Amino acid sequence: MRRLARLCLALLIAAAAVPLTAPQLDPAWAQAAPQQPFAQRSGDWQRNLELVRQELGGVPPTPERIAQLQQNLNDVVQVAAAAEADAQAALIPLRQELDTLGPAPAEGEPPELPEIVQARKEIQDSLAAQEARLRQAQLAQTQARALLREISRLQQRELTERLMHNFASPLQPATWVTAIGQAVDALQKLLQAPLEWWREAPSLEERAGAYLLALLAFVLALVLGWPLRLFLKSRLGRDPEVTAPSYGRRLLATVVDGVADFGLPLVALAALAWALIDQGLLSGIFADLVEAAVRALIVFLFIAGISRAALSPHLPEWRIVPTSPDGAVHLANRITLFALVLVGAGFAYRAVEIVSPVFPEALQSVMLTVFLIVNAVLLMGLLPSRFWPDSATGGPYWPFARLLGWILLAAAPATALAGYANFGAYLLSRIIAVALLAGAALLARAILRELMEQTLRPEGRWFAGLARYTGLGEQTGRVLLFWSALLLDLLLILGFVYVTLNLVGVPTALLNLWTREALEGFDVGGLTISPIDFLLAVAVFLVALALTGLLKNTLSERILPQTRLDIGVRQSIVAGTGYLGVIVAILLGIGAAGLDLSNIAIVAGALSVGIGFGLREVVNNFVSGLLLLIERPIKVGDWIVTAGHEGMVKRISVRATEIETFDRASVIVPNSELITQPVTNWTHKNRVARIIVRVGVAYGSDTQLVHDLLLKCAQEHADVLKVPAPYVLFRNFGESALDFELRVYVRDTDYFLTVGSDLHFAVDRAFRDNGVTIPFPQRDLHVVNWPAGAAPPGAGPAASTTPSRAEAGPEGGER
Repeated sequence: MRRLARLCLALLIAAAAVPLTAPQLDPAWAQAAPQQPFAQRSGDWQRNLELVRQELGGVPPTPERIAQLQQNLNDVVQVAAAAEADAQAALIPLRQELDTLGPAPAEGEPPELPEIVQARKEIQDSLAAQEARLRQAQLAQTQARALLREISRLQQRELTERLMHNFASPLQPATWVTAIGQAVDALQKLLQAPLEWWREAPSLEERAGAYLLALLAFVLALVLGWPLRLFLKSRLGRDPEVTAPSYGRRLLATVVDGVADFGLPLVALAALAWALIDQGLLSGIFADLVEAAVRALIVFLFIAGISRAALSPHLPEWRIVPTSPDGAVHLANRITLFALVLVGAGFAYRAVEIVSPVFPEALQSVMLTVFLIVNAVLLMGLLPSRFWPDSATGGPYWPFARLLGWILLAAAPATALAGYANFGAYLLSRIIAVALLAGAALLARAILRELMEQTLRPEGRWFAGLARYTGLGEQTGRVLLFWSALLLDLLLILGFVYVTLNLVGVPTALLNLWTREALEGFDVGGLTISPIDFLLAVAVFLVALALTGLLKNTLSERILPQTRLDIGVRQSIVAGTGYLGVIVAILLGIGAAGLDLSNIAIVAGALSVGIGFGLREVVNNFVSGLLLLIERPIKVGDWIVTAGHEGMVKRISVRATEIETFDRASVIVPNSELITQPVTNWTHKNRVARIIVRVGVAYGSDTQLVHDLLLKCAQEHADVLKVPAPYVLFRNFGESALDFELRVYVRDTDYFLTVGSDLHFAVDRAFRDNGVTIPFPQRDLHVVNWPAGAAPPGAGPAASTTPSRAEAGPEGGER
């Protein structure tokens, strides 16, 4: 009986202990979930959700455990989202199959075949199963997000309670008396820590190898780091001999000098501390103190090194921070002092935490108040307007920002004096963190903007090489620079807001939840609009366009010049490749955005009628441009004559063709005009052109001599073709001259004007040398004298009876 009672008691105790022990799951379950069946995955995420509910309903979990719970919930969201995507992908072919079968026969219609009925039932069952999985996955995500919000509220509540804890006011003398006693106790423990370590540390004889390894690590870091520091500073750092460095060069020098100045001590100290702790030479409280000291020193070297490199107090031409010349020296010194006080206060606070199991409340209140007052005063010393000219620091907004900084810095120690030391410390630490974050963001922006400008701006260092390999134009480069800079600013602002919200107390899990919900998109009329899908579509479209430009440049510069195709054919191939690339880029962008092409086709069909009326001319020109590229009645480089325009074809685009006249004016002709109206193309089949030189000689000239002289002038010109051979035609007996034509052929229309001019000069010279006269038009005027009083035939009664006489002018009147 006693054994039975003991057994029952043990079972009751075990049963009571079950709720107190949280179920533990494999942390790697999320990685194995994609390979598991849906039932196992759903069971795993249900157990995770139940685990979180149990722990949140009992004793408040520790911060470490909260982080684990948040990770579990994030895993649930991730696995459930993957299951939802799988279910949605499985539903698409099932719905298509059901649509293929069509609706079931209505009452009174002939029944379906048994095979069709069975297939319809199987498809409907599969649809129901997949839709059930879809709902389960969506429900799991909703429940996990609700629990994440509950954890975030719990974290915010705990943060509020900690910040609103009311300490004993430092304005009361009793608080100082108590704090001094507690400080003396803490100082004694701090002094005892190295003594205790020294008494317990292994002797040099016992651990000679370990001590030697630690010393070797420190020396090795110095030996390797010092030459590297000198190399970086000499090659990439600030050079006093350079008086006008570019902004990009100053940015690079700032980063290099800052890293070199604090990097070497940092690496050496970190190597020494790591070796001592790893070899067990430092242990206990003293090891924690050494680690805290190294961390504090790292922070000091970082702030001091970067600030001095950016301000460059002794080399003003290398300064990247907009400040006055005197302000750079004062700011560098004050920032260094602030960094020293900040790390000193942080180390002292951490040291008390290490040696005291529970931080003495009075001492904590006094220490935080003193530290806040000193640091706030030092930070206020960085804000005077004489250090920051308004014209260089944001214009009218900078005074407001400076005033806000004064108010916040004054509020931190004021709250500590009121007894809320934790709130004051939190406020000041967040001010410092946000300021450092803003400085890092601005520095990153400046570096990335400089890289963009050197790459995409036509005056940039790397633009010429990029344009040579990709065909990037100057205007395109400026457009890409603008949008790239805008995207960079947007990303930096979003990142700054995210980190700032996390710094001021918004839990990381809640921020991640907001970010995920924003990226997943929102529904508008059944259409899911997702920013990440939109950005992905834009990225895919731009990459496809860039690849199209690279292909066009490769064709035009490397491949097609090695063929025997004329320039017009080559240009048509390149233009067609560009049009095809744009179409492919649009289709890829639409596919990346996840849009249904069938829906787009329906919308396009509905809008086609209206667009057809409104953009009829544009469509007409577009189709005409395609016809010009396919049929090629004109090509780039052709000499054409249209209605009122004559010149060389420079470019055939989608809508219009550019013609450059011989006056170097560009004429834009719609493509439809070149298709519907007559066009004279001097170089359609070949570039051979005929030149006609018309000349008249005086009556009585030796016509055979004229023939020979004209033919000789043509044959002696180097650019006149031998085949077809030049020839002379005796065209007409003119009113004043015998009309001849010299007809010659040149191999290229580019020589049309120059050869014609040369032949005119040659003919004139040959005729002068051989006495051949080129007459000008002649007219003989014969005037008849009528008797006095007689009127000319057909004259009216008012005709003049006064005799008149006009003699013909000398032979060869005006020409």
